[in-house]
Amino acid sequence: MRIIWDSSQQPGQRIVSVAIKDQHQGYLPLQPDRSYRIIVNDYMVQGGDGYNLLTNQSQKTFTQGPRMDDILADYIAAFGPVSVELEGRIAQK
Repeated sequence: MRIIWDSSQQPGQRIVSVAIKDQHQGYLPLQPDRSYRIIVNDYMVQGGDGYNLLTNQSQKTFTQGPRMDDILADYIAAFGPVSVELEGRIAQK
């Protein structure tokens, strides 16, 4: 997913464009009439940081397995420091 946003706009109006990566065609514009499957962490599903989009929807959400923060902590403990790089998928206009 690639998102371009504009911080000068009012909350709820800041997203300029969203593109979804297709394995064969590269990034394609989000199609509002389609349904997409997404994966988010448990914090966001539960409305963390004021993100209540998924808690207010009629769409089904599924949770399974351990919590994301536990998975991350176990990974770092097992494999050492995490190297962070910017990918350019989120850009400000």
